[in-house]
Amino acid sequence: MKREVRFAILFSILLIAFFPALAHEEEEGGEKDNHHALVDEKLEQARNISFITGIVGAIIIFAWQFLSKKKKSSKEKIKGSIIWVVSLAVVLVLAYSVYYVKITGAEKEGLIVCEGEQCFWAAHIHAEMEVTVCGENIRFEKEEGNLGEAHTHKEEALIHWHDKVPIDPNTKEILDKKPLMLGAFFEQMEYPFDHGCIGEYCNGDACPEGNIGTLQMWVNGIENDEFEQFVWKDGDQIKIIFG
Repeated sequence: MKREVRFAILFSILLIAFFPALAHEEEEGGEKDNHHALVDEKLEQARNISFITGIVGAIIIFAWQFLSKKKKSSKEKIKGSIIWVVSLAVVLVLAYSVYYVKITGAEKEGLIVCEGEQCFWAAHIHAEMEVTVCGENIRFEKEEGNLGEAHTHKEEALIHWHDKVPIDPNTKEILDKKPLMLGAFFEQMEYPFDHGCIGEYCNGDACPEGNIGTLQMWVNGIENDEFEQFVWKDGDQIKIIFG
């Protein structure tokens, strides 16, 4: 088997293995309702696009490596041209799709799924979190929390949420904000937090150094007193200090 063919096959295998791994692992157990199924269908479409992109990339490399290294007849030139044109067209379409998603904010804004009179807002959002208690930086476990709730992945100090919540079909207002409240995230981390306490400390308690502590919170640089009731949104920078 020629070197160019082996290279193209190897590249295809790597791409096919890599792109599906980008999707988050689904939570095991339980049956999905119709609304989850619709959201999952959208996610599956994204995975399929990644898969197709990998295949197209392999075709382009194969065409470039194989066809450019030998004298070609008119028939071979036509075949090579067709491969290039089709490959380029597919890549341009996919590139435009990604660009469109970015510029329209669809990635952050999420999507609305309706079935009958019931509508849900589904999105994949993140917020930065910094927690300091009595001078100690609190680090939450990675890959912690139910995937259907606010949770963590491999990044440090980053809240993830990718699920759905019911909304009013007319006003598009979220009807159940609890999953997006800061308290819900701390519940998943199994770390106590409310308007006056965090961890094992409450307002008025002394830190090990002897200073009396007070709980404070800032969101995007502005002091916030909603604490566990605060409904965070994509891109928020949350800083919580007790001390």
